[in-house]
Amino acid sequence: MRKSYYIILAGGIWLASCKKEDSGIAANRGTVAYVVADNFNLSYFSAALRRTGLEANMKEAGPFTALSPSDDAYKALGYSTTAALYAAPFAQTYAQTHYLLLKGDISIKSLPLQLNKAFPSLAGADVYVSRVVKKGDTLTTINGARLLRTDIQATNGKVQVIDKVLRPMSYKTTDLAIASQANLTLFHQALVRSGVLAALQTGAFTVFAPDNAAMRAYGYADMEAVNAADATVLAAWVKYHLAPGRNFAQDYFIRAGEGETSISETMHNGNALTVNILSQSNVPNSFTGINLRGAANSSNASTSATDILAGNGVVHIINQVLRP
Repeated sequence: MRKSYYIILAGGIWLASCKKEDSGIAANRGTVAYVVADNFNLSYFSAALRRTGLEANMKEAGPFTALSPSDDAYKALGYSTTAALYAAPFAQTYAQTHYLLLKGDISIKSLPLQLNKAFPSLAGADVYVSRVVKKGDTLTTINGARLLRTDIQATNGKVQVIDKVLRPMSYKTTDLAIASQANLTLFHQALVRSGVLAALQTGAFTVFAPDNAAMRAYGYADMEAVNAADATVLAAWVKYHLAPGRNFAQDYFIRAGEGETSISETMHNGNALTVNILSQSNVPNSFTGINLRGAANSSNASTSATDILAGNGVVHIINQVLRP
């Protein structure tokens, strides 16, 4: 009896397996979700998809394009292990990951050379893709992040690997992006007091925003000091922190001509600002950041945060007030 029982049980299992295969339920292991999971250097992004539940979306028909940060990109943000993604606030990880998923099957290799072409994400906000030829190489950036691997094919779209975790677009305008930063309260008040704030609510600008320490070093110790200042005097130097258009930090590298290590940018007050392009020596087409030199500054201003994206521009935080 015991032998017969096991034969029947095994037969039942075999029949159940056949029915599952015959019904077409077998998983499609070629989807974006599986392509990401099968790449060992995308383990953090795969974990983020699982943590947020967005992995299920990436198994659907799509098509989708996933912008997958490399594992090193997540580690640079302080995530020492994939488990750290599960310890992070869910809303933060969800917003971050949702923004990295785009609508459509986008072939980067097929895009024309251009600056900051907008593509809609599943989160609703756009991402911006630039493609240029530098020293014979075609370089692609996405919101200022460098593309590492291109057009990894999936059955329901593509995977593109980038070297940074993109900041999700959380602000409609650059003035709201500045207002959200706790270390930019004095500069925000200078925008209000000078009457320049209205420009950031309409036009497209890149803003180099000095942090509170920089404002205090320039003589504005607190909000009262800013409010006591002459509005015309404030406007003269505040406008020197606004450049026309949307410029991610790496866009300055892209815009530079062959052999150029700096760009002269005409600011909102009509004066020129020097943007210095930093690179790794002896590494062709490398980019490590930017610093700035105002016409009357005696030293370069460094960035402490870059590529804070808004609907009408970008904000970079700097450690000096720029002097026209």
